[in-house]
Amino acid sequence: MRRILLVVVLTVASLALVPAAGHATTPTRAKPYAGTLRLAIADLQDYWSTTLPVIYGVQYTPIPASKIIPYTSTSKLPRCGPGKVTYKAVAQNAFYCNAGKFLAYDDENLFPQLQKNFGDFTIALTVAHEWGHAVQDQAGITGPTIGLEQQADCFAGAWVRHVANGESTRLSLREGNLDTGLAGFLTFRDPPGSDPTAEGAHGSAFDRVGAFQEGYDNGPKRCADFDQNPPQLVDIPFVSAGDARNGGNLPYKDVIPATAEDLDAYWSGLLTDYQSVQHISAYNPDRALPVCDGQKLSRAAAVNGIAYCGASSTIAYDRRLLPAVYARSGDFGVAVVIAAEWAVAMQQLEKVTGDAKALELQQSCFTGSWAGDVVRGGHNPDGKLLTLSAGDLDEAIQSFLIFRDSAKISAGTGATAFENVDAFRTGFFQGEQACAALVP
Repeated sequence: MRRILLVVVLTVASLALVPAAGHATTPTRAKPYAGTLRLAIADLQDYWSTTLPVIYGVQYTPIPASKIIPYTSTSKLPRCGPGKVTYKAVAQNAFYCNAGKFLAYDDENLFPQLQKNFGDFTIALTVAHEWGHAVQDQAGITGPTIGLEQQADCFAGAWVRHVANGESTRLSLREGNLDTGLAGFLTFRDPPGSDPTAEGAHGSAFDRVGAFQEGYDNGPKRCADFDQNPPQLVDIPFVSAGDARNGGNLPYKDVIPATAEDLDAYWSGLLTDYQSVQHISAYNPDRALPVCDGQKLSRAAAVNGIAYCGASSTIAYDRRLLPAVYARSGDFGVAVVIAAEWAVAMQQLEKVTGDAKALELQQSCFTGSWAGDVVRGGHNPDGKLLTLSAGDLDEAIQSFLIFRDSAKISAGTGATAFENVDAFRTGFFQGEQACAALVP
């Protein structure tokens, strides 16, 4: 049985929340994110003062400044229940303590590293998640750990949407903030293969991003409904110790043919007029720029590029591209890239037209519908084609982050990674009919 698992370390350029007009974010001597953190805390206090009574009928009690505690290895932390809290136990962490009614965060290692790697937004997002636990405490919400964590992610998403809508007087979002938020979720995910029902489980990045997007798309009332109508979790375990040990990766030489075979089986079952992609071919842009549908690609488009050429029914790619994706994202990272181009071929076959961004989102959605069908075994009932392994869906998120096109995003002709992941999840859970509806 072919199994796929990805392991990627992703570095994203630092992007920050932008303070709204009239709100300076002068950093302290030691903490350059202090101003943004102060504004985010003040905005969360105001947001929940208004929102908590609406969704739970409970008046919000602001968290006092004395109960918002930055800590370091030399700090003496307050008790949280019967035991002492040591730095060793909570290093690289942020948490809300129900027993002590305080919120604390590692200001020595965690927040400085988040700011360095991802910018201020991920710090604000982390605090918003912990604020979600404070909201649960005030509303009397209890339950399994995974449910509480999912709901806290959802509450964070609802608050971020409030900022994105311009409803905050203190903060606004900068282009790319939501994409760095995705990278942050990958940092805080549970290890691949973890039991989502275990005590302390937070969920995979795929599940955590889904909960966040529920809040972002549908607001805090949807988050409050998690008690009765929780989001669907996707638990894909390792099948054996050997599978976990070797990461489940196919050798690179097998990834492209195995992916093509699987996509062929999927799409041939959907389209009565189906025509397969005939070739997946590498080119060397250092020797000659490729010609696609009668036009020579520019060097900028060809280097590290991939494109579907309808005239020759070929997915053409820079010979260095997919090996680099494999090294960075594993075999399913390569599979996701190929699946997106296969979706381009299907759009051309069915004469689907629309604006560039809508077409890109539909391609991501179809990639998700294929991945969902792989998990459900819809086009692979005998298990002889591809199957997914623990961590694969998290790596799909990383693939979208790797391939985001900042220039197209700025021009409004390309989708952010956040939008593409949302479309991928739509396809994964709702299938190809939902994807067809994305382009009128």
